[in-house]
Amino acid sequence: MSANQQIEFKLSKSKIILMFFGCLIFCIFSIFFILNPDKFTSWRHSSSTMVFIVGILGVAFFGICLLFYAKKMFDNTPGLIVNDKGIYDNASGISAGFIPWQDIEEIKETIVVNQSFINIVVKNPDEYIKRQKNIFKRKLVQMNYNSFGTVIGIPSVVINSDFNELKRILEQEFEKHKKS
Repeated sequence: MSANQQIEFKLSKSKIILMFFGCLIFCIFSIFFILNPDKFTSWRHSSSTMVFIVGILGVAFFGICLLFYAKKMFDNTPGLIVNDKGIYDNASGISAGFIPWQDIEEIKETIVVNQSFINIVVKNPDEYIKRQKNIFKRKLVQMNYNSFGTVIGIPSVVINSDFNELKRILEQEFEKHKKS
């Protein structure tokens, strides 16, 4: 990539729509757990209170995911933009925004529940945590940092690109800009 050029990775609308409907289904099941927990007890899980709690947690988690995917369905901004200045991240619900090359220490891959992420390790993680205006998102970014050692995780599922190709391009550009 030469100066003033950029590579754009679009959001995968078909994958986002599938994820939206998957979250909707899980949200509906969770609502059933809340409304009638006794129907979902068995000899193995006899506590209707536990079913009720799982329902609440399910609605909370899948409801948040549902809102994220609903928003992304109508987002026409590229998921990632890579240029000679850095990376612009718009891929996840807690996107980092612009990440200059000089802030990046490492690019690595992590797999969580069979989903691949490109993790970008930055020199100044606290700065990226503070960027999040929403306290809930700030807590999620802090949890990512505590769990994976990075505040920036780009999910492969929402990017319309082959994961290995995306990773190769990011690593190649990082190496090129790390030297300069």
